[in-house]
This record gives sequence, C-alpha cells and structure tokens, in this order.
Amino acid sequence: MAAILAREDVVPAAPTGNAIAVNGASFQSDQRIAPGSLAAVFGSYSQVPDQVLVAGQTAQVVSASLSQVNFVVPAGTATGTTTISVRSMGSELASGAAAITAAGPGIFVVGADPSQPGAIENQDGSVNGSSNPAKAGSVVQIYATGAGQPDSSGNAPVSVYFGDIPARVQASVMLTQYPGLWQINAVVPAGVTGQVPLHLGAQNVASNGVTLYIQ
Repeated sequence: MAAILAREDVVPAAPTGNAIAVNGASFQSDQRIAPGSLAAVFGSYSQVPDQVLVAGQTAQVVSASLSQVNFVVPAGTATGTTTISVRSMGSELASGAAAITAAGPGIFVVGADPSQPGAIENQDGSVNGSSNPAKAGSVVQIYATGAGQPDSSGNAPVSVYFGDIPARVQASVMLTQYPGLWQINAVVPAGVTGQVPLHLGAQNVASNGVTLYIQ
C-alpha cells in the first residue's frame, strides 16, 4: 500500500502555474480533485518541500521529492478554483491553481503497463493480474481516492462498472489508517471474462478507467 501512495510517474501537462496539482490516483490533469482526497503536485523544486498549502490551509504531506509531493487535500477546502502553494521551511518554492470539486474519483494503477492495471485485490487479498484473475461472483477490492463526503452511515456512494455492466457494491469506505484512501468492495458480475475495463462513478463524476482480469 505504501508503494501505491508514493508511486511516481510522468509529469502531466500543467493546468496552470509551476506547481502542477493532479488527482493522486490517476495522475491525469483532466481528473478532478476532491476535499479529503489524495493529490499530487509536480514541479521542479530547489529543495525537498515540507509543506503544501491549499487555499491557505495546510495539507497533510504523505511523501515528497524534488519533483513530486503527494498530499491530502484538506477536508474543508471549498469547491472551485483554488491556489496551491508548495513550500520548504516557510518559503514558497512553486505555486499553481487547481479545480476542487465535491467528488473526484480516481482509481490507483500499478506498474507502467499502458493497459492501466488497477490497484485491485481479489477476494483472498492477492493482487489481481493476468496470472491471478478474479472469479465471477467473487468480491474484489478496488483502491481509489476522491470519494467526496460519505453519507450518515460512513459509506461513500459509488457506482462500479465492469465494462458497461454495473456491479453490486458491498462496501465503500475511507481507510482511516491511510488518509485519503478509499476502498470499494464490489461483486464481479456474471458474463464478463478476460481483461476487463473498470471505472467508478461518484456524484455524477466518472473516474479514470483501469483494467482487471476475470476468469
């Protein structure tokens, strides 16, 4: 799990500024960023950053390097375009702007495979893959961010689609031991096999697409 949270990838195209803030799961500049979610801000920093401010609020830094800072967007951040300031020892290293929306679902991916294998575990807790597919009717665990505000029961409303087939969601919860990380347990529907695309929907916002293998 720590490797997923700290993963690095190619810097996406900058929306604005010299601090490029993107969804912390997909790393795609067209994906949205939500309060309480994981985000990443890319740049070329003269020192390793130790602070990120989002609309003036201090964000929790998860990991940092000279080119990337992973952080948790403060839960109270207002929606709309807001400022991102990357700092070290109180001095600003870079700044930019990012769009904050109520939900911004993004699914983590593993590896550099262009097919975008999702950070998905099978029912037995093993990592899904071509040599370790899930079975129809089993429950897979999908790791994502950007759920938005959970409901009164603590669940984050979400839809899960295997291709164009909706799946039954058993659980959709935030993992308190990993701030910003969202786990969705979904039942693999019948009638899908092979390498299957998967995406989420939350508050009428679609996630990035990933793939998983089904036997």
